[in-house]
Amino acid sequence: MVRRLAWSAVSGALALGCAERAGEAPSNAGPDSSAAPPASPPTAAAAESSACDRRIAALSAAPELPGAPGFEARRAELLGRAKGEAVLFLRAPREADDLDAQLTYLRARMSKGSPYVTVPQALAAVRYFPEKARRLFLREGYLYVESPELAAVLVEVLRVGHFFKEQEAFLLRGAEVLKVTRDRFGVFRHTDGALAGEEATLLFGDRLGATEAELLPPLHRDLSPLGEGDAPDQISIGRITGEGVVATARWGGVTAPAVLADDGKRLALSCVSDPADAARAGRDAAKARTTALAPLRRAVLEMVKEKLRFDEPLKEVGQQDGSLRPLWRWSYDHGGDGYSFNGVGYAVFDVEGRPQPPQVCVDFVLDAYERASGTWYGGRGAARERAKGGIDFDATDLKNRRSAAELTKYAQAHPEVFDVWSPPDGERVPFGRRADFFAHVTANRDRLRLGDIVVIHGFKGDGEVHYHSFIIDAKDPLSGVPHKLAGNAGRPRVQTWEGVMRSAPLRSVKHVISPRTAWLSASLPR
Repeated sequence: MVRRLAWSAVSGALALGCAERAGEAPSNAGPDSSAAPPASPPTAAAAESSACDRRIAALSAAPELPGAPGFEARRAELLGRAKGEAVLFLRAPREADDLDAQLTYLRARMSKGSPYVTVPQALAAVRYFPEKARRLFLREGYLYVESPELAAVLVEVLRVGHFFKEQEAFLLRGAEVLKVTRDRFGVFRHTDGALAGEEATLLFGDRLGATEAELLPPLHRDLSPLGEGDAPDQISIGRITGEGVVATARWGGVTAPAVLADDGKRLALSCVSDPADAARAGRDAAKARTTALAPLRRAVLEMVKEKLRFDEPLKEVGQQDGSLRPLWRWSYDHGGDGYSFNGVGYAVFDVEGRPQPPQVCVDFVLDAYERASGTWYGGRGAARERAKGGIDFDATDLKNRRSAAELTKYAQAHPEVFDVWSPPDGERVPFGRRADFFAHVTANRDRLRLGDIVVIHGFKGDGEVHYHSFIIDAKDPLSGVPHKLAGNAGRPRVQTWEGVMRSAPLRSVKHVISPRTAWLSASLPR
């Protein structure tokens, strides 16, 4: 069974963390008892608030930058369909205005026709002319448009090699400059860092240049620091300046004026004007959750890097998804290095000696939580055993750990560990109605939290009803909508809503399983 927590101790700790930090009143009022007592010293929250008010006043007098209103108006759908980093544009990148007749025609077609037709046609027309491709598809070097459908297609179709004849190029992604180099096959690959050796794909909001100098100064600011620490549930932008941003931050039902500090690359929460410290409970809860979930996000990244196989045999007789993992486990437990199914052989370990258990979608979800807690398999050369950490679903009353429906029933039966939100059938919105779907997700953004397990359900192209499940890996700080979803549907990867759901647009969100922060804190290592 899942370990139950001593809730009285946890509640006491939370109450202590949320206690108001008030200064003490003077012990006496002096000889004149009718005189007003001296003022109490300001609280830490009041002192921060006062300093923040001064900073807000200074920024309110600074020249205002326009931002990108067209992008912001469709922000949730753009980031939900075209994979990219959450950023704020100081101003919208401008289209090239020196287009010849051919490029003018191609641009007009892309803006009016179906991008699934017009983008490949436009690319074919400029395939051997990188300079033309840059002027047609990029805006001041940015992969930027304000149509969600067009953005989704551009990210899928365009590659770095379409824009350069040079042997190397540079990408500005968020706050990070990435160097990419052409290999002997003409494919650009990342030169160093975590992505070294991987093919360089393009994301929405990337800026490209033949030299690093062409990327600077950036027209955007990376928002990833706003998802760390006591991350607000949502931030509304008030005034953008070259010295910082005036905003409103929300934790739960409490909002407060705030300043976002600008270091030239990123925006981070600098101060909050909240003299009564009314948002303190929400800020403490947010910090506890982001801290607790750090191991889960590392586990997801590890599985993505390891490219764990989806549990679908290379050779099938009918539908045989899910057949490989039991064979993998038997071979692993008995000291084998391989196994076979339908005459096809598979390896127990990858070339680096890491275990390669095949996964269906719900395997990825549960493996991520278990692995984050320390429950996982040893590599080649280690003892053939599954180490036990703070979470082990094999040791619970979960009837079938390979079924999203059974996982939902299990979560509903354990409210001490999970909250479950199930939209009424009449309120579920299929992904095929994309604008309505993203409006629905936006309206329910507070029900979709970092680390939550999302279960989607509905008809696929085979006429059958299917489940799929994945983990919310990141939320956009401004819209509050999840924009990075981690799962295994072919291989472990982080996708957008578009990437996850376009293959079966009749599916909709059926359940959201949200692990309680206290359980996460008790089960995952700090």
